[in-house]
Parts: sequence; C-alpha cells; structure tokens
Amino acid sequence: GVEAVLHFGGISTEKPFEPSMQANILGVANLYEALHKAGTKRVIFASSNHAIGYHHVNTVLDADSPTRPDSYYGLSKVFGEQIARYYFDRFGIETVCIRIGSSFPEPANKRMMSTWFSYDDLVEMLRCSLFAPRVGHTIVYGMSDNDSVWWDNRLVSHLGYKPKDSSSKFAHLFPDTSDFPAKDDVTTMYQGGKFLLDGPQY
Repeated sequence: GVEAVLHFGGISTEKPFEPSMQANILGVANLYEALHKAGTKRVIFASSNHAIGYHHVNTVLDADSPTRPDSYYGLSKVFGEQIARYYFDRFGIETVCIRIGSSFPEPANKRMMSTWFSYDDLVEMLRCSLFAPRVGHTIVYGMSDNDSVWWDNRLVSHLGYKPKDSSSKFAHLFPDTSDFPAKDDVTTMYQGGKFLLDGPQY
C-alpha cells in the first residue's frame, strides 16, 4: 500500500469561491477520506502563508498562533489544516502542514526577503516530513534561514529540519528597506502581501 502522500494539488492563486471550494476544499476532503479507506498513515500537505496573511509583519508567529486567512485561497488552506487535524484525532493519519512562504529561485521583492524558501530547503523539509519517526499533526513554516523572519519553527524541532539557504545573499537586490512596511499599504503591512488585494472587491 501507499505509506505517505505529498498533496500539492489544487488552485494555488486567488480565485472566486466556487472553484476554490471544488479544488481546495472538496478536493482535500476527498483525499483524506480515500487515504483513510486505503490505510495510508501520513500526508504532507502544502498549506500556505496565506492561512495567516492578515497578521502584521511585525508579529512573529509560531505553530500555535491563530490563523488569519487573507483570501479565499487562504481560507481553503485553513480548511486543509483543520481536516488534517480531524483525521489525525479521529483516525490517526499524521500530517505535516507546510505553510509555504515564497518558493522561487530568488526573492522578487522586499517582502520575500522574509518569506523566501529555496527549492533545496523545500526538498529538505519534505524529506524530514516523510522520514521523521512521528509527526502527529504538525504545522511548520516553509522558509529558509532568512535574516528577517516573521515565523518561528522552534515548536517543530521534532522534524529535524535545518535550512541551509538564506535570502541574505540577495540583499543587494533591495538595498533600501527604509520604506518597508509602508504606511497605509496593506501589501507591505500584512504578511499576506498582495493577496490582501486579490480577494473579492465590493
């Protein structure tokens, strides 16, 4: 049988509620029910920093911090984390929920200097999540060893994850940080960045 599943499927950008519900909410619910029936005991779930995007950038979060989704996409990731909690409590299916920051070849803006998650560090976190002896229901922030951090992974040391990369090597791309966060600009004031503007407009 299948011992573990890496769930990275679904819609990864902000969309209207209906398609987000079909792909990211019903999709993950169907997945967990299928895994329960198949006897699979571990899931690595691609959650997102947008599950906590309405926290201010001056707030340092850990695994116990409350969710504050910034979008329908963020809401769908909160649902994924919570259904993972339910299936662990009810059926013993372990899940590592990785709140992925910004996994790109290099940071594209000042915000990503705090949220950058190198490809190599992502692969290492997946390896740790798959092979740690026991993970229960774990929430971990997907980030490299960046100098400016909004997230604290000390509560998840049981994974054994030790990032090797840092956004500091890209500091020359953004030499002036005096205007970050900018007053009255929600895309720099809150951790979710531009997703705060991508949601429904009224």
